[in-house]
Amino acid sequence: MRRVMILLATAAGIAASAGPASAAGPVALTQKQQAAVREAVTAALDDGTAPARFGKMAAVRTPVGSVIVCGLVRAGGGVGGHEGDRTYLVLVTGSSARLATMGGGGARGTVAASQCAQYGMNFAADTVAAR
Repeated sequence: MRRVMILLATAAGIAASAGPASAAGPVALTQKQQAAVREAVTAALDDGTAPARFGKMAAVRTPVGSVIVCGLVRAGGGVGGHEGDRTYLVLVTGSSARLATMGGGGARGTVAASQCAQYGMNFAADTVAAR
Protein backbone atom coordinates (compact mmCIF):
# COMPACT_ATOMS: atom_id res chain seq x y z
CA MET A 1 0.00 0.00 0.00
CA ARG A 2 2.86 2.37 0.85
CA ARG A 3 4.43 1.75 -2.56
CA VAL A 4 1.13 2.58 -4.31
CA MET A 5 0.88 5.83 -2.36
CA ILE A 6 4.47 6.78 -3.25
CA LEU A 7 3.84 6.10 -6.93
CA LEU A 8 0.59 8.08 -6.81
CA ALA A 9 2.42 10.97 -5.17
CA THR A 10 5.12 10.79 -7.84
CA ALA A 11 2.54 10.82 -10.63
CA ALA A 12 0.67 13.68 -8.95
CA GLY A 13 3.92 15.63 -8.60
CA ILE A 14 4.72 15.18 -12.27
CA ALA A 15 1.21 16.25 -13.20
CA ALA A 16 1.45 19.34 -10.99
CA SER A 17 4.92 20.40 -12.14
CA ALA A 18 4.53 19.68 -15.82
CA GLY A 19 0.83 19.78 -16.54
CA PRO A 20 -0.94 20.13 -19.86
CA ALA A 21 0.06 23.75 -20.43
CA SER A 22 3.74 22.81 -20.31
CA ALA A 23 3.65 19.34 -21.86
CA ALA A 24 6.26 18.97 -24.60
CA GLY A 25 4.02 16.81 -26.75
CA PRO A 26 3.36 13.33 -28.06
CA VAL A 27 6.14 10.81 -28.40
CA ALA A 28 6.35 7.54 -30.33
CA LEU A 29 7.27 4.57 -28.15
CA THR A 30 9.70 1.94 -29.34
CA GLN A 31 8.52 -1.66 -29.45
CA LYS A 32 10.73 -2.36 -26.41
CA GLN A 33 9.09 0.49 -24.46
CA GLN A 34 5.60 -0.71 -25.44
CA ALA A 35 6.48 -4.22 -24.24
CA ALA A 36 7.80 -2.79 -20.94
CA VAL A 37 4.53 -0.85 -20.46
CA ARG A 38 2.45 -3.97 -21.11
CA GLU A 39 4.61 -5.99 -18.71
CA ALA A 40 4.30 -3.36 -15.93
CA VAL A 41 0.52 -3.20 -16.30
CA THR A 42 0.07 -6.96 -16.58
CA ALA A 43 2.16 -7.52 -13.42
CA ALA A 44 -0.20 -5.26 -11.46
CA LEU A 45 -3.47 -6.85 -12.57
CA ASP A 46 -5.50 -8.59 -9.88
CA ASP A 47 -6.14 -11.81 -11.78
CA GLY A 48 -3.44 -13.52 -13.82
CA THR A 49 -5.69 -16.40 -14.93
CA ALA A 50 -7.05 -14.70 -18.04
CA PRO A 51 -4.90 -12.73 -20.49
CA ALA A 52 -5.12 -8.96 -20.44
CA ARG A 53 -6.21 -7.25 -23.65
CA PHE A 54 -4.65 -3.90 -24.41
CA GLY A 55 -6.40 -1.11 -26.25
CA LYS A 56 -5.31 2.38 -27.18
CA MET A 57 -1.95 3.55 -25.79
CA ALA A 58 -0.52 7.08 -26.06
CA ALA A 59 2.59 8.80 -24.71
CA VAL A 60 3.81 12.34 -24.07
CA ARG A 61 7.19 13.72 -23.09
CA THR A 62 7.16 16.37 -20.39
CA PRO A 63 9.52 19.36 -20.45
CA VAL A 64 11.66 17.67 -17.78
CA GLY A 65 12.14 14.64 -20.06
CA SER A 66 9.76 12.21 -18.37
CA VAL A 67 7.68 10.02 -20.66
CA ILE A 68 4.15 9.41 -19.43
CA VAL A 69 2.15 6.63 -21.07
CA CYS A 70 -1.59 6.22 -20.69
CA GLY A 71 -3.83 3.58 -22.12
CA LEU A 72 -6.62 1.09 -21.67
CA VAL A 73 -6.47 -2.52 -20.58
CA ARG A 74 -9.22 -5.07 -20.13
CA ALA A 75 -8.25 -7.38 -17.32
CA GLY A 76 -9.37 -10.95 -17.10
CA GLY A 77 -11.85 -11.49 -14.30
CA GLY A 78 -11.24 -15.21 -13.90
CA VAL A 79 -13.58 -18.02 -14.95
CA GLY A 80 -13.97 -16.43 -18.37
CA GLY A 81 -15.26 -13.11 -17.02
CA HIS A 82 -13.77 -9.67 -17.47
CA GLU A 83 -13.41 -6.79 -15.04
CA GLY A 84 -13.95 -4.16 -17.73
CA ASP A 85 -11.71 -1.52 -19.20
CA ARG A 86 -9.22 0.19 -16.89
CA THR A 87 -7.14 3.30 -17.55
CA TYR A 88 -3.47 3.11 -16.59
CA LEU A 89 -0.64 5.63 -16.25
CA VAL A 90 2.94 4.41 -16.60
CA LEU A 91 6.22 6.30 -16.24
CA VAL A 92 8.85 5.27 -18.82
CA THR A 93 12.57 5.83 -18.45
CA GLY A 94 14.70 4.54 -21.30
CA SER A 95 13.37 1.05 -21.97
CA SER A 96 11.99 0.41 -18.49
CA ALA A 97 8.48 1.19 -17.25
CA ARG A 98 6.88 1.64 -13.83
CA LEU A 99 3.15 1.64 -13.22
CA ALA A 100 2.15 4.84 -11.42
CA THR A 101 -1.59 4.23 -11.16
CA MET A 102 -4.31 2.11 -12.71
CA GLY A 103 -8.03 2.60 -12.66
CA GLY A 104 -10.38 0.17 -11.13
CA GLY A 105 -13.27 1.17 -9.02
CA GLY A 106 -13.49 4.32 -6.97
CA ALA A 107 -10.76 6.92 -6.51
CA ARG A 108 -7.97 5.00 -8.30
CA GLY A 109 -9.99 4.97 -11.52
CA THR A 110 -10.69 8.67 -11.26
CA VAL A 111 -7.04 9.53 -10.54
CA ALA A 112 -5.71 7.58 -13.53
CA ALA A 113 -8.29 8.95 -15.99
CA SER A 114 -7.93 12.51 -14.67
CA GLN A 115 -4.14 12.55 -14.90
CA CYS A 116 -4.17 11.06 -18.39
CA ALA A 117 -6.73 13.66 -19.51
CA GLN A 118 -4.48 16.45 -18.19
CA TYR A 119 -1.91 15.39 -20.76
CA GLY A 120 -4.45 15.23 -23.58
CA MET A 121 -4.83 11.47 -23.39
CA ASN A 122 -8.55 11.06 -22.78
CA PHE A 123 -9.94 7.56 -23.23
CA ALA A 124 -13.46 8.17 -21.91
CA ALA A 125 -15.13 7.33 -25.24
CA ASP A 126 -12.81 4.42 -26.10
CA THR A 127 -13.03 0.75 -25.22
CA VAL A 128 -10.77 -2.24 -25.67
CA ALA A 129 -11.89 -4.06 -28.80
CA ALA A 130 -13.44 -7.47 -28.24
CA ARG A 131 -11.70 -10.41 -29.89
